[in-house]
Amino acid sequence: MYSIDDMGDLNSGTLGDFIKAYRDSLKAQRDSNIKQLNQQRRNAQASLMGAANRRGTLYSNLVQRDKIRYDTDSYMPAYIKVQEGYQSGLDSLRANAVNLWNKIKTYKEAINDYDSNVI
Repeated sequence: MYSIDDMGDLNSGTLGDFIKAYRDSLKAQRDSNIKQLNQQRRNAQASLMGAANRRGTLYSNLVQRDKIRYDTDSYMPAYIKVQEGYQSGLDSLRANAVNLWNKIKTYKEAINDYDSNVI
């Protein structure tokens, strides 16, 4: 049977290991999403270049303008959404860890009060 003491603390022990693993998984998910976005961006830019080559406008400034338009309309909003999701996941993890830690401390204090016959 587990006791409250088996959970460790926020920085080390079982709880700390869980928090670190969860943060690592959030980071891995964010990195994977960013890689996917970058690949989509490369594909879109290659498509723009191919279309410009077929139209005969490859060496004009139209291609650069279309790339910038893609970045501002599609790439950056998606990138920001991925980053915000990562940050909100970290914020939620921190809030939940602090709440859990406070509950653990409250339980430990209640146990100590009970053991010392304060109640």
